[in-house]
Amino acid sequence: MHSLWSRLFDIGNIGLLLFFAVITLYPFYYVAIISISDGRYVVIGAIKHIPRGINFKSYGVVLSNPIVPISYKNTIIYTTLGTAINVMLSAFCAYYMIIMRTFFQGIPDSIQDSARIDGANDIRIFFRIILPMSTPVLATTAVLNLNLVVHHVHHFLAIRRLILGESP
Repeated sequence: MHSLWSRLFDIGNIGLLLFFAVITLYPFYYVAIISISDGRYVVIGAIKHIPRGINFKSYGVVLSNPIVPISYKNTIIYTTLGTAINVMLSAFCAYYMIIMRTFFQGIPDSIQDSARIDGANDIRIFFRIILPMSTPVLATTAVLNLNLVVHHVHHFLAIRRLILGESP
C-alpha cells in the first residue's frame, strides 16, 4: 500500500516527465506542420499549432534536387561509421579500465596501510604512492589510446578528402 506522499510524488514525477516530453517533442511537431503548410502562412507567422493551407510542394522541390540522395547516403555512412567507431572506442576504454583496475588491485595493501600510519589521506596516497607506481600501466594505456586517436583522426581526414574531392 502506497502512502499519500508516495502517490503525490508519483503524480508530480509523471507530470514533470510529461512536461519535458512535450517541450522536447514540440519542435519536431512544429517543423512537420511548417513543412506541409503554405509558404504564405509561414512567412507571416500564422502557423502556431495546426498547419494551414496544406500542400506538399516543398517536399517535391527538395526531393527533386539531385544532391539530396547523395547527402542522405553520406549521412547514413557517417552515422554508421561514427557509431561503430565510438562503440569500439567505448569498449577499448572499458578494457583499459579493467587493465588499470587489475594493476591497482595488485599493489599490496601494506603499502597503503603504512602510508595511512604515517598520516597520509587517500588523495595523498593516490598521488604520492599509487600513481608513481602505476607509470607502466599508465604509459601502456596512453600509447594504446594515442594509437586509437591517430586511427580516428585518419578516418576523419580520409572522409574530409572524399568530401572535398581531393585525391588520397
